[in-house]
This record gives sequence, C-alpha cells and structure tokens, in this order.
Amino acid sequence: MSDSADDDAPSRGAQAVRALLERHGLPKHRHSAFVGEFFELSRAAAHQRVSKSTAWTLEELGVLAEHFGETLAQVVAPSRPPGDAELSPGLAATLCAGDARTPCRIWLRADHAPSSGDAFVALRTGNEYVVMPSSAVPGAHALGIARMEVDQSTPSARRVALLDPLGRAAKAVAGPLQAAGMEVQPFETARDLLAVIPRLPFDGYVIGWPVANGQTGALLSAIRAQKKPCALILLTSRSRAGSEALSELAEVVARYKAQLLERPVQPPLLRSMLQGGFAA
Repeated sequence: MSDSADDDAPSRGAQAVRALLERHGLPKHRHSAFVGEFFELSRAAAHQRVSKSTAWTLEELGVLAEHFGETLAQVVAPSRPPGDAELSPGLAATLCAGDARTPCRIWLRADHAPSSGDAFVALRTGNEYVVMPSSAVPGAHALGIARMEVDQSTPSARRVALLDPLGRAAKAVAGPLQAAGMEVQPFETARDLLAVIPRLPFDGYVIGWPVANGQTGALLSAIRAQKKPCALILLTSRSRAGSEALSELAEVVARYKAQLLERPVQPPLLRSMLQGGFAA
C-alpha cells in the first residue's frame, strides 16, 4: 500500500467528533455505529468517518454539536497541548462559523503553517485575526492554529425558523429579528421545515396561518415534541372566515400552546413574544 502515515491519521474533524462523543459518555467501540445511525451511513463509511482522514463539513459538525447541546465553536476548538500552561496569553480573534461571530483566543503554530487536516485557520486583517474554515482562506494567507479557546461567556444567537407563504411579508419579519441578533432561517414549505426539526431544532418558530397542504398537525406536533423549550407564534390576517375556522384556530392555540400575532407584524411585539417563549 502506498498510503502515507498522514493519510492514515485522523483529520481534525474526525478527532473533534471522537472527542465530542467521548465527552458525552459514548464508548469508543460505539463511535462508528452512532455516526452511521445518525447520518444514515453504511458501516464502512461511518468507520472511515471516525478513524480515517475523510473530511467533515461544518454543517455536519454543527448538527452533531446541536444534538449534544454544544456549539460548533466548542466542537472544533483544538484541545490544549499538554504542558502548555506557560504559553503566552495568545491572540484575540473572532471565530466565524456560518452567520455566528464568537470571540476567541488563538495560539499560532511556531512556523505559522496550517496542516492539511485543519478544519479552521487564522487570517490576519490589519491588526485583527479572524478564524475561518480552511476551505475559505487562500493557502498563501492561511495561518496554522496550534490552540484555540472560545469565549463561552458570549451566548449563542437564538435560532428562529420562519415559515410564511407571503414572500415579501417574510422579509419584513426576518429583517428586524436579524437586526436584534437572532439567526432567522426561512422555509418555503412545511415539509422542508419538518425535515430539519428532528436533527436541528430551533429556539423559536414563526408560522404563517393557515399551514398549507393540511400539514398543521404534523408540523406543530413535531415542534412541541422537541426536547428544548421553544417559542411558537402563528401569524394571522384579519379573519373574514366563519366561526368554524375561528374554532379550529382556537383549538390549535390551546393544544400546541401557541401565541397569535396579527399582520401587519409589529417587530417590537414579535421580538417580545419570541423572548418570552425562549424563557418558557
């Protein structure tokens, strides 16, 4: 065989996944089986993911982090090398993972050269350092990171799913929430949102009423079945329907503990309702 030792060594992504699973009590002999079941991979593919140099995507690492109640930054941060207690204080930097911006501190490698297995590298912009996925930084400008510590005192942004068939209304709703520091992910159909909830549940849901294609029960049941508390807000228009439609809406509100907000949406009121639901 012509494979080199570097080819056989686990990538940073594989190392991060194994460390994550071990932190949460999953024994080593169960790592491949868990990854295979979680991502619906074959036995061989799952084994390669946790033992070889197959690359992991940020999306996959993020889904695993969310499943175990951690942030992506916690999962990908290189562990502290043994005996490094006397190292310098490090460099202040900003970790950019998706839309999130998280303060961190980094220690660069002595030769500043990144490794082929690094998930993240540093980029110097003026007097500041930015940490980004290695695939997003040209090799000539990438700096290798020996160690990274993430500032966990900064809370992660609340994630809000937005399902509204009125495209222009959806933009009007999303903008103020993003300006308030929330991450808003729009969905075009209930089916699209249903596919995401089991693996990556949101902190809040803003749903246009009525839900299309008769998927009201399936969608709201999936939302209320998730383990962590979440806000659920139904956007309604001035109803011209009869008492039967109003009775259905009242039943839905009671059964799924939803809040009602009438269009046109008032952003301060929507933010307040979401914040109340986050804390419920």
